[in-house]
Amino acid sequence: MTPNVSSLLNQSSAQAAVFRKPWLFRWLWNILAIVIVLIAPSLFWQTYTLQQSCEPFVGTPPISCMINGVTIEPQILEPLNVGKSKQLIARVELNPLEKGFQIKKTVSWQSSNPDVATVNAKGKVIAIAPGKTKITATSQEASNKQASLLVTIEPKALPTVTKVQLHLFAPDHYQGEQLLADQDFSVIIEGKGDFSEEFTLESDNPEVASVDTNQKSVTLQSRGSARITAVSTANSNKKSSIVIAVLPPKLEGITLQPSHVSLKINATQEMKAAFTGRGDFDRQVIWSSSDPDVAKVNADGVVTGRKKGNTSVQVASVISPEINTTIGVEVEKGPGIREIISGTTGVVCVVGATVLLAPPIASVPVCAGLATGVYRLLSD
Repeated sequence: MTPNVSSLLNQSSAQAAVFRKPWLFRWLWNILAIVIVLIAPSLFWQTYTLQQSCEPFVGTPPISCMINGVTIEPQILEPLNVGKSKQLIARVELNPLEKGFQIKKTVSWQSSNPDVATVNAKGKVIAIAPGKTKITATSQEASNKQASLLVTIEPKALPTVTKVQLHLFAPDHYQGEQLLADQDFSVIIEGKGDFSEEFTLESDNPEVASVDTNQKSVTLQSRGSARITAVSTANSNKKSSIVIAVLPPKLEGITLQPSHVSLKINATQEMKAAFTGRGDFDRQVIWSSSDPDVAKVNADGVVTGRKKGNTSVQVASVISPEINTTIGVEVEKGPGIREIISGTTGVVCVVGATVLLAPPIASVPVCAGLATGVYRLLSD
């Protein structure tokens, strides 16, 4: 069959048209170049990675190809003494190809010589006996991915005290104070093995500062200085000392309760003095009233109302009078009995005791003894 000359001429003309448009040709060529640049590196990297970690395969890569390896931390382990333990950490390193796959990072632990040291499922090594063993962590997803660590076990360390430290918590200390371990001072004992932390206390001047080893205490007896030493009971060569300067007792303040007094004529109110200070300071005080005609106070701090008005009561230290405190006292007029006069003898009873009235109307805290009879009450 003879080709159609007309169709051949038309086809040739179309092809020539493409080449007569160079911009279209360049546009197609650029698209092809971009595709090659974007896809080729990815294909190359995937091929390179697989070649570095796996044998050639078809389809989904095996799990072993997705795990690069296992590492153990620490990479070097100091020798362990019998009875001691050490926690190891295993890390599973994954290949970039594992994205999209659920790969477990768990490992199993094993000791090559359990008689020397064991290892539990969480990687804790326990020293059993002197010797060497190899601890291995194996990926549970790929048994060919593992890491090992050589562990040396040494005999159990003998108890040894290496250092004793004695510290005071406060800088100033006063006569009469008692210093207690863990409250006012500390004794820190360092050592190796299962050493004892017991200690004894010594004083080079018991008249100034005495010690009680059983109670672990120091009592400051008098002014002066004393060297206190803590000595290890396990190793008497290990000790620590401090010098305590004992200051005289120090009274810092006095307070009164109640802080204000209000009472009626002939009524009484007992005051209580409280002290603040350091050491065994003197607690002797002097009581005084600024107006005894309104209210008086005795040596025991008992205030008695005498007539209507206001006054103040002060308590001051005998040793340091400048340390004192004052409270206000208000006396109100009321049915208080001023005195009781015997109707038969005319004797005036002493204010502050008790008299029994006859007929027995009431028991009045006035006279100095129990009496019966007829009395005349003189009240304000």
